Amino acid sequence: MAPDRWVVTDDNDTDITYTGPWFKDAGTKGNVGNFGPPYLNTLHGISSNGVASFVFSGTAVQVWGTSIINGTTNPDPTFECFVDDVSIGREPPFQFPENNWLLCDKTGLPDGSHTLRVDVKVVSPDHTFWVDQIRYVPSPTLPLDNKVILLDNTDPAIKLDSQWSALGGTANMTTHTNSIALVDFIGTSVSWVAFIPTELPHGGATGSWSIDGGNENIFILNGLPAGSSSTVYNQVFFTTTPEVQQGSHVLKVTFLGTGQTTPLGLDMLYVKNGTFSAINTQAPVPSAQSPPPSTQTPATGGSLHSSLGAILGGVIGGCALLLLILVGAFLCWRRRRREGFITEKGAEYSPTPFDPFRDDDHLPPDPGSVVTQTDQSYVYSPSRSHEAAPVASPLPGQQSGAHWRKQRDAYGEARYLGDNVPLPLVHDRTDSNASSWQRTIPSADESVPLQHADSGVRLGGHPIEEVPPHYTPD
Repeated sequence: MAPDRWVVTDDNDTDITYTGPWFKDAGTKGNVGNFGPPYLNTLHGISSNGVASFVFSGTAVQVWGTSIINGTTNPDPTFECFVDDVSIGREPPFQFPENNWLLCDKTGLPDGSHTLRVDVKVVSPDHTFWVDQIRYVPSPTLPLDNKVILLDNTDPAIKLDSQWSALGGTANMTTHTNSIALVDFIGTSVSWVAFIPTELPHGGATGSWSIDGGNENIFILNGLPAGSSSTVYNQVFFTTTPEVQQGSHVLKVTFLGTGQTTPLGLDMLYVKNGTFSAINTQAPVPSAQSPPPSTQTPATGGSLHSSLGAILGGVIGGCALLLLILVGAFLCWRRRRREGFITEKGAEYSPTPFDPFRDDDHLPPDPGSVVTQTDQSYVYSPSRSHEAAPVASPLPGQQSGAHWRKQRDAYGEARYLGDNVPLPLVHDRTDSNASSWQRTIPSADESVPLQHADSGVRLGGHPIEEVPPHYTPD
C-alpha cells in the first residue's frame, strides 16, 4: 500500500487561527539542534498562555514545531492537543533544543471535517512555545488548490534507478555518478529534502535537475565540515525555480558526485500547488544515462481505442504481407525446381549413392569408346558443373572449340552437354553394389535404346529405338 501523502500547512497560513499574544519569527532559529531549519524558515511563538486552532478535512493530523523547554519533569512551556474537543495528548518532552520536532499527532480519524486545537501554557515569560507547521491526510474529494503536498521517499511516484540504496531506514541515497531519479508530480514546483550522514564522506558534490526534459540546472551539495560528528537532517538540496505551469510534470534528478563525495540523499519532497490524481505510479524505473522521460499525458478513452485499432491494423497488415512473401517464395522455389533440371547447376534430385561419372577433370571420351569406373566414393553434387578445354575432334554438329560440361536431365540421367547440342550417355551396371561401372558413348548416328519404365518418355538427341518393357511374373 502506498504511504500517506500529507498536506503541509505553514505556520503563516491564514487557515491557522491564533488566540493570544502570538508573534512571528523569521530565521532566528535556523541553527537550533541538528534537525535542520524550520519549514520555510518561519515560526509562530507565544510566551504566555494561548491557543492555536485549525479546521481540516481528512483522516490524520500532526503538529510540528521547535522544542525548547525548561526541564522534563515539569516542562515549561507545556501544551495539550485536541481533535474535536477530544484530547490526543502530546509527545514526551525532549531535553535538547530541536527544530522540526513532532509535538502531537492523531491517525485513524473518520473521514470528514475536524477541528484541531493546541492549548499552550507558559509559566515563565522567558520561555516560548513554537509552532512550525501542521500536516494532515486530506479527504479524497478535498480540493487542494494552492496546497503543498509531502511525498515520502517510498512514494510510488518516485522512481530510483538500481544504483540507489537505503539510508538509515527512513531515506535513500546514491554514491554513483550519473545515478538518476524520476518524479511524476502535479504542481508548479518541487523541493528536494534529505539529510547528510556524518558517517559518509563530507566533501562537496553537485547534481542536476530538469523538468519535462528541459534545461539541466546544477545544484550544490555542500557536505559537512571536516570535523563534524553529527548528521544534519531536513536539508533542502534544491527547489525548482522558476515555477512551471500547473499540471502534470516529470522531474529528473542526476547525481554528479562520486563515492568520495557527499552522497545524494532523498528523505521527502514538497510539491507546491500539488494534487494526488493522475500521478503515474506505473512509470518505469530509470536507468543511468537514460534519455529524458516522455512528457505526454495519459491517453483518454477515445485515443486508447484509436491506438488499439492502429495496433490491430498493423498486426493484420503485417501478417498479410508475411503470407504474400511466403507464397511468392514457394512459387519461386517451384519455378527454380523446374528450371533447375536444365540449368548448368544441375537438377534438384536425390542422387544415387554412387555416380559413375564423377570425374569432373576428365573430358567426354570419343564416341563408341567404353570406359570402366571402379571408384565408389563419389556422391554427385547437383551444384557442381564442369567446363573443360576445347575438344580436339568435335562431334557432328559441334564446332571446334566447343566446351563440354556434365549435366543431369529431368529424369536424373547424366550427360555431357556442349554448345546446346546434347550428347546422350548410356550406362549399364550389374546391380547397386557393383564395383565396376561401364559407360558407352554412342556415335552421332547410332540409335539409343529407350526402355519404357513408366508412362514418361525420355527424349534424347539421337534416333529412338523402342524396347518392350520387362514384366514381372504376376
